[in-house]
Amino acid sequence: MKVKKYVAFESENLDGVYYDFLIEDIENDSTLKNGVFIGMNKDFKDINFDLIKLLNNSVISYSDYDLSVYYKNNLANLIIDAIKPYKKISLKQALDIQKIVNQYNNERKYDRYDTISMILGVIYLSVFNYAIMRGCVQSDWIYCFYNTQTITNEKLSYIESVIFNTGLEIIVSSTPIEIDTKSDIDDIKDMVLCECNFDNIYTQIWDIDDRKKYIASLLNCNIDDVIYYAIDDSKVITYTKYFYKQY
Repeated sequence: MKVKKYVAFESENLDGVYYDFLIEDIENDSTLKNGVFIGMNKDFKDINFDLIKLLNNSVISYSDYDLSVYYKNNLANLIIDAIKPYKKISLKQALDIQKIVNQYNNERKYDRYDTISMILGVIYLSVFNYAIMRGCVQSDWIYCFYNTQTITNEKLSYIESVIFNTGLEIIVSSTPIEIDTKSDIDDIKDMVLCECNFDNIYTQIWDIDDRKKYIASLLNCNIDDVIYYAIDDSKVITYTKYFYKQY
């Protein structure tokens, strides 16, 4: 039967290519660039993490407990100069950071990562927290410092799924196309990829009906206007052939 609908199918690409796209997104989006800092696991690329390295390796050690009189009197200016390549801060902000650092070094009032979060809050005039993101195996972990006022839990979940490739890539035709619903899936895929515009979606929605609703919302159409092809996990997958179910 021939119909004219949007076509969506799950990608066979399982290589986590969206990690590089995530890095580009963070680099090009000021909200993300000033809102998420990801790293500390050498097995994964750091994302926007140089400022955290500076805070962790240098600024957090700027205690006035064992510094000479000269450095004690100039510590705020040292902090300003150190952070300047990443963000211009005022003398008041530097003094606030100095107070936090002294509380960490001299009083052990906060742990290391809480201290870094508090310093980020002073730098960006906001409230920061940190989370340890995790994937499917023990070695899949990474620290993420984030702005609690601009980065939602949903955004954090999305970032986590991209980093550890626990989500799903879906290819969607940008416009409705005419297909025969009984055609071979490879022919339908070729039609979408070669004959019309298409978009790539990365999601961690696992219920197929909810996926279709999500795709319909992005396309601004009814759910019945979307034909969805899901990889059929119940059949044996070879290196050259994936089996699909139509929804």
